[in-house]
Amino acid sequence: MNRAAGGGHAGRARSPPDRDKTKETWLFDRTSPSRRRLAALAAAILLTPGEAAMPDPLQRYAGRSRVLLVFAPGEDDPAMTEQRRILASAAQGARQRDLVVVEVTATRASGPAMPTDGAPGALRKRFGVPPAAFRAVLVGKDGGAKLSEAAPIEADRLFAVVDAMPMRRREMGR
Repeated sequence: MNRAAGGGHAGRARSPPDRDKTKETWLFDRTSPSRRRLAALAAAILLTPGEAAMPDPLQRYAGRSRVLLVFAPGEDDPAMTEQRRILASAAQGARQRDLVVVEVTATRASGPAMPTDGAPGALRKRFGVPPAAFRAVLVGKDGGAKLSEAAPIEADRLFAVVDAMPMRRREMGR
């Protein structure tokens, strides 16, 4: 092999062989078919409706209201009925504590200004509640879960947890 033709390594650094520039620069070339396919794929993923693209159903309450999420398999669930009874008897206390109730069944979430599409699935996923389960979850004004029970929550327990929250203590001090 002829060393002068670049076949050897004798004493001098060799420059790397020329590479196909399209392999290295396709991402920066706006006309590249690969780049167009990548952009189309990214747009399809980002613009596909679903739970991942859906905004947080509780966002509208952040900083303004505490939310009691009442999850049940159906509207006629006995535990859901009991939680409604408890809350009806303590409506004034709930209003004083800026408490909003959102009922979540397998197919819908009902509460003040709740979105209709995807909210039940998004809420169940966020709080880890299976469709066949009852669960009551108290969410603070900061959006975090403060209390979660597999049975209806009595009003005095619910109010004690709310009243112990720092934001509620500031509210009571006014």
